[in-house]
Amino acid sequence: MLAIRFTSAARAAFRAVAVSRPVAWVELDAKFGIVSSAGLAGERLIANVNGEVDVYLLDPASPAPAILAVHDSRQEGELLVVDFPVVSSLSFNVKKALASQAAMAAGIICFTIEVF
Repeated sequence: MLAIRFTSAARAAFRAVAVSRPVAWVELDAKFGIVSSAGLAGERLIANVNGEVDVYLLDPASPAPAILAVHDSRQEGELLVVDFPVVSSLSFNVKKALASQAAMAAGIICFTIEVF
């Protein structure tokens, strides 16, 4: 089971989705419920930062946007949501940019980013 936390920017974006796009909010909320209860098995791992922090792009059902989150292997039971990016492709460069964005939002200084 994972405890899901949000950066302040992600929490504001999540609330904005709830007001402006209730169907998307329902899909996001459902995805959070699944991830919280089942963990990260099967979720899309896009990168690892500094050999310790995994960056995930969770993909809820349409019309919800993707969920960019970080999971620190030193804190097994916690997932930090950092953004809800709209991505059309997942090239190497897009994954690296998302991983860098996620690390910065989580307050992690990047030394290495390994893209998957």
